Order: sequence, then C-alpha cells, then structure tokens
Amino acid sequence: MINKRVFIIAIAASAILAGCTKPALTPAQNDAGQLTQLSISQPYIIPPFPGRDTALAGFKITNIGDTADRLLFISSPVSERIETHTHIEDGGVMKMRRVEGGLEIKPGQSLTLKRGADHIMVFETTIAADTDTVPLTLQFEVAGDITVQAKVRHEGDMPDLD
Repeated sequence: MINKRVFIIAIAASAILAGCTKPALTPAQNDAGQLTQLSISQPYIIPPFPGRDTALAGFKITNIGDTADRLLFISSPVSERIETHTHIEDGGVMKMRRVEGGLEIKPGQSLTLKRGADHIMVFETTIAADTDTVPLTLQFEVAGDITVQAKVRHEGDMPDLD
C-alpha cells in the first residue's frame, strides 16, 4: 500500500513541477537559413492611433549563446523610417530619445522592447484594419538579418514580455 501512495505522490509532484518549468527557448533562423544564438519571442506592432501615422513595435530577444550580439537596425515594407528608442530623465522630465549604435544583448541575457521602456517606433506608416501580421527584419551584428512576423495588437491586447 505504501508503494502505491509513493507512486501516486511522485506522479503528482512530477506533474506540478512540469507546469513550473519554462519552455525551452528556440534559436531563431536568420534570413540565410542559419540557426542563430538568439531567440526572439512575441513580436508585435500597435497600429497608429486614428489621425496618426506612427506605430509602436516590440518583442523579446534572448541570447542563448556565448557571444554578445547587437541589434543594429530594423526595417519593414510598411515604413522607410524605423527607430529604436529609449527613455531618459532630463531635468526631472522623462523624454524619449533615439538609440544610437544599436542595443547589445549579452550572453544569457534578454532585451525586452516594449511600451514604457526601450521600444521600436515605426514612422509614417498605415496598417490596414484587416492586417494580422507585419514583417520586421531585425539586423544583428553577429546573427545577421532575422525576419519576424509581428502580430498586430491593439490597446488591451498586449503580450506579457516579462
């Protein structure tokens, strides 16, 4: 009888622990078909508000390798001008500024680009109401170009990138 109880407890504990583990990160494939040391998750884009022409995009990049990489540039067929932005404090006022020189992703670390933090601004764009995804090509110093499909999101429909 004790062996049966121990077996049931072991099965229950295994099921609970399996639910607690994070899913394995999948290496992204670059546009040349090579696997990279980067994992890119939950790419999204928020279309411009009515009467505006600037969208906001974000995603999470995790460096699962042993070499640092740097996000240098982002392009898309929906805009000729895409910039990486950050927030800085200037005289007690938070201001948004363009990031020069790219963003580094160190080995074993993640970079989250989202509203209220480092993020992507997509200028002079329109995104049709029936659009589900928008291609974004991320240019990295080491990994090369990686094209992702950013899911079109709206207020209240934001991914949890933390």
